[in-house]
Amino acid sequence: MHTYYLFNFQRHWLTGISLFILRSILIPVLILLPNGAFAVTEDEVVDFLNADPSFLSRHPELLEQAFRYEQLSREKNARMERAKVLSEARGIIEKFQLEREPSDNRKKRVIAFMDYDCRPCRQDRDEHQQRATQLAETAEIIQVPLGIMSSASAQAVRLLLTLQAEDRRRAGSFHQDLLNVRLPLTYATVTATAAKNGIQDQELEKMLRNERASDELEHIQDLATALGVEGTPAYLAGCELIKGRAGLNMLIESWVDCIPEPLAP
Repeated sequence: MHTYYLFNFQRHWLTGISLFILRSILIPVLILLPNGAFAVTEDEVVDFLNADPSFLSRHPELLEQAFRYEQLSREKNARMERAKVLSEARGIIEKFQLEREPSDNRKKRVIAFMDYDCRPCRQDRDEHQQRATQLAETAEIIQVPLGIMSSASAQAVRLLLTLQAEDRRRAGSFHQDLLNVRLPLTYATVTATAAKNGIQDQELEKMLRNERASDELEHIQDLATALGVEGTPAYLAGCELIKGRAGLNMLIESWVDCIPEPLAP
């Protein structure tokens, strides 16, 4: 007598994709449905579907729910991983809170990964500044330059990091001036901006040879990669990653707390 098995694809309508859905997505949803008819064990779900293989074709809404559950689960796991990475790199992020304003728990923190040679980053910044009043009340945007678009930009970030260790006020002025210079960024522009902030030739050469700043820049770039940042601009609104340009409304509406809420099936 031939034995019918759930995984016998010659006798069963489930394809390999359907099997993946069943084992990885659908069974967890059915088991976790609160107070539902399918709040049962995995074995019971398998036995039921084996006995009635047309059940899923009659209830496609369960597959839709299963896919949605899997999507939400993956997004939650990604945010939890970002929260862990951020916690371990807290000191790096704090370096770029240049003004050190008193903490306001009502504000939503947004980390803006940008580049001094990034035109779309400038466009976003200009748009955010046009709504400065709303920004001051709702969000704190921390600008983290990555120095990935040109060697001049990388040198500028190294100078900024060296300045931060010596004079945060001057570092803040240097940062703001770089955000206002004409693009594309060049070595001459970086040098002129440094001179404007009191960094003369001899000091400039010493700062550019600072190995510690080079190591810190590498750590910043590694942090961005660990968070899923692939280019600039990119934003971390709480623990929600937004790639590409984003207006203030999008940043606020997309913001997700790094402490995840329980995932409802």
